[in-house]
Amino acid sequence: MGKSELIPSHKDDQVAMKKLRECSFEQIEPIANELLGWLQDGHWPVAGPIGEILKPYTLELSPQIMNILKGNDYEWKYFLINRLVNQTGNKFSEEVLEELNRIVEKPTEVEISTEVHWITKFMLTGNE
Repeated sequence: MGKSELIPSHKDDQVAMKKLRECSFEQIEPIANELLGWLQDGHWPVAGPIGEILKPYTLELSPQIMNILKGNDYEWKYFLINRLVNQTGNKFSEEVLEELNRIVEKPTEVEISTEVHWITKFMLTGNE
């Protein structure tokens, strides 16, 4: 299976989602950045399935996740956290956990106004 077959070509590419579900992490890793890009808008139909597909690999994807968390695209941060973080115990690098805790404990004004702070707290603890 070629890489191009695994990366959605449009926001409702269910054929790519079916193929991705059959892939190992070794097949997903080279296209992880492209897949994470589809989490920029959580309303896209592929965002949910991509989140579920990537969720088991949050530790391995910590460098890419950290790049998004350190960036300035707050909508992307919101949906990344919404799709990949949950209170059921996903594994993250220490660096990612520190950043998530910083967002909860010492959020910026923008993180508060874009509700990144709220979704992070909710997804980590289950409490608003």
